[in-house]
Amino acid sequence: MYFWILAIAAVLVVWFGIAVHEIGHALACRRAGIPVREISLLGFPLPGIKGWQLPFKSRTFPETIFLIHPVLLGAYMKPDNVAMEAAGRRERVRILAMGPIASLLFGLTLLTLCSLAFAADTIVGGCTKCLQKGAVNNQPWTIGMFVAIGCATLSVTILILLLRRYFWFHIALLVVGIALLPLMAYVIYTLLMDVLFSTKPLHEILTGMFGTVRVSRDWILAMHDDQSPTLMRGIGSVAIVAGGLSLFIGLANLVPMFAGDGTMIIMEYVPERLGKLIWTVTLAVMGLFMLLVLVGDAADILHFVRG
Repeated sequence: MYFWILAIAAVLVVWFGIAVHEIGHALACRRAGIPVREISLLGFPLPGIKGWQLPFKSRTFPETIFLIHPVLLGAYMKPDNVAMEAAGRRERVRILAMGPIASLLFGLTLLTLCSLAFAADTIVGGCTKCLQKGAVNNQPWTIGMFVAIGCATLSVTILILLLRRYFWFHIALLVVGIALLPLMAYVIYTLLMDVLFSTKPLHEILTGMFGTVRVSRDWILAMHDDQSPTLMRGIGSVAIVAGGLSLFIGLANLVPMFAGDGTMIIMEYVPERLGKLIWTVTLAVMGLFMLLVLVGDAADILHFVRG
């Protein structure tokens, strides 16, 4: 049960990271003087079904309403359309880039926390063995490795934080997204081929929200490596799973295959008709992806209930 709790905690942290992504967009809008009408902290709306409006107001975004929608996949930020159109292309690209940047910063911060938590766990474990056996066993190489990884990850986080306002950095992120396009296309192609022709059970091929919790539980269990659960190791395992998924969300959002930020940045630099075609195609791919996620959830829950 302990590992299921950690897995659920990891997914909840990822959901919080999705909200951070949208807040990143909103802060960029605020800096540009563009009002933000709505922020969905979680989920997309269904036709005819209103989202749940959260009963609070923000001093930072006094004109904004915050919502949660029934389809708990992704989120969105809705700026004032007139003000957004009036802003220059450069400003719009800054706003679009700040979501993935926020996701990357959030994920890297979690990975830094993970390294430091595992280092602390190693120190405490070594001191405990020292008291029990009367021998010094602080595992200095292991501690040094975790501290070095934590410092390196923190350095990258600070670097991105310092570069986040530079326009060339936003374009560099788009180049990264385009470079990842063949890999993402191959993953989607492999997934579809598995669905159509694989002999594996459907719940092992498609991973929805429930499946993500199950897979996260397996990852966390493997990280404990038959060791007794400790607070620091639990924090570290939640942080590495949530941090890795948050980095994936940030990078995947840059890939111009889905109807996301990377696609919208490209639309700023192509003719309007071509931009609409790109958006329609990527929206269809996103719809297919969301359908696969929902089917995966249903298959996973059915398999879990059947035991």
